[in-house]
Amino acid sequence: MRVGLLIAMVSTLFLSCAPQEDAAPEVSSAQAHRGPVVVEATLSPAHATAGTRLHLHLSAVTQPDAGLATPLAGAFPEGTWGPLNVLDQGDTIDLPQPDGSRRWSRSIALDCFEPGTHTLPELEVSFTDHRASTEISGRIELGPLEVTIVSELTDESEMADIQGWIGLPGGPWWPWILGGGLAIVALAGTAVCWSMRRTEEGPPPTPAEIARAAIHALRGTSLLSQGDFDTFYTTLSDIVRRYIEGRYGLKAPRKTTGEFLIEAERDSRLRDDQKSQLQAFLRTADLVKFAGHEPPASHGTAALAMAQQFIDDTEAAMSELDQDTGEVATC
Repeated sequence: MRVGLLIAMVSTLFLSCAPQEDAAPEVSSAQAHRGPVVVEATLSPAHATAGTRLHLHLSAVTQPDAGLATPLAGAFPEGTWGPLNVLDQGDTIDLPQPDGSRRWSRSIALDCFEPGTHTLPELEVSFTDHRASTEISGRIELGPLEVTIVSELTDESEMADIQGWIGLPGGPWWPWILGGGLAIVALAGTAVCWSMRRTEEGPPPTPAEIARAAIHALRGTSLLSQGDFDTFYTTLSDIVRRYIEGRYGLKAPRKTTGEFLIEAERDSRLRDDQKSQLQAFLRTADLVKFAGHEPPASHGTAALAMAQQFIDDTEAAMSELDQDTGEVATC
């Protein structure tokens, strides 16, 4: 009897502690159709606390001989969309379909700190229709979308008013002065030891050394075998972008792929084959991150080798350039 009761209690405890599947986030969506174009926008979650990262996903399908203006739904030059802050403006991905149509997609990250229900500005998509002898241009207005932002602050959680001056405890001050002096001496000694250790260890690692170590660490993870392609390609893309920032001074991590490739195209230190290799690599990473592309694990292994080869090639090219100019490039 007691054994059965114990088993029942353990089973109840196990079920109560088992993780429950999260409910699908509430989504605000809108769809429009005009001519050869169908456009859809989804914002999730549509009900969130202040500061939560929101995701706006835009998708469109165009019939053959029709095209869209990019970036899809335009840019956000002020970094805002109504009351929402734009954190990241993803590039527009264009994928051909077997029937001759094309599928376009774009993801945008946002957040908001203003509580309330907000009706967001309508999105506008421009298209061209080449199916007739005369080209036709048109626009599609999409929306409006709504989002509700809730603040976690309540009347009870607000900060209390200032209570005025609070008297310090009485007593002699010399222990405090002595303790403060000893703390300053300890901090100074730590700084001197750290400085000496840095001198003994030699110069800091170069961007190439940092990137190679990061690629080696990524190769040792199980992201590919687990099918976590998003994290894998995001990490690998970040490694390459940070290497380029440190090696060439291009602010790669702070730009979209399109903006960075335009700047890289103008840099004469990168050869044409290196620019093409970099473009193919970053576009593949964007397909995984923004279009839900799931390449085979073998492609991920090849991407690691491609990133390693790109770093080796650019380092060799920069070394030759340094020798030709008689200068030492800063790393």
